[in-house]
Amino acid sequence: MRRRHFTIPLLLLASMTIAACGRYSSNILNPDNQDSDSESSPKTNLNVTNTKQDRPEIVCWGDSMTAGTGKSKAIISTDSVLFDASNMSYPDILQKLTGIKTYNFGIPSATSEEIAILQGGLSSDNSSYLKKINKDILSSGKKHPGNILILEIGSNGGWDNYSELIAQYNAMIDHSGCTDYIIIGDTDDPANSADPLVYDYADNISSSTVKTSWDDALEKAFGQHFINMRLELISRGLSIAGLTETANDKEAAMKGNISEQLRADWTHFNSYGYYSKAVITYEKGIQLGYWK
Repeated sequence: MRRRHFTIPLLLLASMTIAACGRYSSNILNPDNQDSDSESSPKTNLNVTNTKQDRPEIVCWGDSMTAGTGKSKAIISTDSVLFDASNMSYPDILQKLTGIKTYNFGIPSATSEEIAILQGGLSSDNSSYLKKINKDILSSGKKHPGNILILEIGSNGGWDNYSELIAQYNAMIDHSGCTDYIIIGDTDDPANSADPLVYDYADNISSSTVKTSWDDALEKAFGQHFINMRLELISRGLSIAGLTETANDKEAAMKGNISEQLRADWTHFNSYGYYSKAVITYEKGIQLGYWK
């Protein structure tokens, strides 16, 4: 079953465009996403560090995979980590790991074009969008452009070819003014891909390490800024989350599919999956020098 393409009409007025990268200290957008020193913070023995003075905010734009649809109870217990990830999205967890205030601008069911319009990278003069726009995200996004930009778009369609999708990513990066950014690749099983090119050959995948043409296009466009999250989660998502690989997981991996232990349904993650996703993103940020 392929992911259905939904449409959420949006309006971006010129006066409401998001400013270039700046510094802010207001409360985070997601009420479940508490400061790292909050009394309600999960207990963990990870080395949580504060950001550099010039790195005060992370902003995450995306669809339901950013919003955290499917989040659940999840206690991470490994030899080195004890972490309560219950009911947390990956931006929630990333804030805990980095100590940097993180804003979750995830819009469930939104297409790549709609997310880029809401963020400000693309514009729209269709006034019929006004009644259905997510005004809270628009307002918060305007106030919090961030210094580190994390983008994950395209899994609900909104693009016709890789060049168009890459142009949407670049428009969002350019609009933000951020030079520090991370691009997260699609995590659907290839047979559920929004990309017809991937969908057409998905049944012939017989390896846990095969890149799709979509993966390859984004990696060539964004280089070290790109995370092939699907392959990363196949390779080590279970071990990061403290889960044991099963025979079914091994079989799924050989088809290019992420373990169902990390999923809430056919596309969304549970909080074990979001935890592993956050850790992999955290490690990429260390690699790129965005945090320590």
